[in-house]
Amino acid sequence: EHLERTFADTFCDGSMINAKSQLLVSRGKDDVFYSLELWHIFMLGLRIGIMLVFFVWLLWDSIVGVKEFGSGSKSHTSEIRYVPVYSTGAFRLFRGVGAFLIAVWCWVGSCAIWDRNHVNYRFILQLQPKTTMSPIEILSDIINTTIVFLVSFILYYKTMLGHFPVVFQPEFYPAMLFVLFVFKLVYPPEYMTPLWKTAGRISLG
Repeated sequence: EHLERTFADTFCDGSMINAKSQLLVSRGKDDVFYSLELWHIFMLGLRIGIMLVFFVWLLWDSIVGVKEFGSGSKSHTSEIRYVPVYSTGAFRLFRGVGAFLIAVWCWVGSCAIWDRNHVNYRFILQLQPKTTMSPIEILSDIINTTIVFLVSFILYYKTMLGHFPVVFQPEFYPAMLFVLFVFKLVYPPEYMTPLWKTAGRISLG
């Protein structure tokens, strides 16, 4: 009790209720649930690192590699001609999916900022709390989707240039990405249906 009173006087302007609630949260950090949360944070950071590696790889191959060898020139180790990534047949599909992913990343950032500043955006946008994913859940999902997007883009581009063994035809990878993209637009329905309804109301408002 003396500790709670000291904590209240020092950090909570003498409020015992706030002091007890904050001390209770602090004690909770030592239990197993907090360890699991730290493990999830570690895995989240690991996946972000993997995503950034693929992103740099794609940038290197599509910008630096073409600039180094020259558009339409031949490689020093292959007879395959280098083709700028923007001139490939499936580039429009990748560009469209990439633009949508950027929009989702912006949504994640907005939700995180609103949550941090205690803005009740769910009420403002008429989203049901029980059917709305938290920012960390959306972040985890968009990281996985972005990794699939980058890997599909790299496999398509590398296979088309002949740098990777042709396990599948290059057109397989954008087709697979498109199927996944359509799937993610509607699944899980308990989350996506209210979101699309809200987006429709905002667009028509």
